[in-house]
Amino acid sequence: SIHQGFIPWDDDIDIMMFREDYEKFLKVMEEKNSEKYTVFDIRYDEHYVFQFGRLSLNGTYWAEYWDSQVPFKLGIHLDLVILDKVPDNKFKRFLYMRRCLVLCKLCSISSIKIEQYSNLVKTVTHLLHFIFNKIGLTPKYYQKKMLKLFRKYENQDCKYYADLTMNEQPYFKIEDLKQS
Repeated sequence: SIHQGFIPWDDDIDIMMFREDYEKFLKVMEEKNSEKYTVFDIRYDEHYVFQFGRLSLNGTYWAEYWDSQVPFKLGIHLDLVILDKVPDNKFKRFLYMRRCLVLCKLCSISSIKIEQYSNLVKTVTHLLHFIFNKIGLTPKYYQKKMLKLFRKYENQDCKYYADLTMNEQPYFKIEDLKQS
């Protein structure tokens, strides 16, 4: 690989989970009601702008360049990357994954407050947020749409899985991911 296993701009730990395992994990964390950790997920906080989960250690702080643009603060954390089923047909898979990515981008745009840019950019984004909110295109709206779309193939027998939130949109054959 180009970076010999280390990606310079990705300075945290990622854990990949199949959707069904991620949902079980959320249920366990809800039942346990841990004071030590916080789970960040779009279902728990409409201002959480990422479409993957995070497990954050309470009492710590993880500085990010985008901190001032969101109302939540992360601690030291693990990224919880969710693998969802995608269509076996190559063309359908491409269209479906692109649709998911567009929805992810719209959700992020509807949430993020752009403060460090020029006054023109800030004014335009604040105006768009205002208009989107007035017509019901809120972060909550996009979050519900995303969860439904991500789980579209959940009960189907698919050979491929993907992280539907990444720009690169890699997909994997199930036999490459399961233990033999």
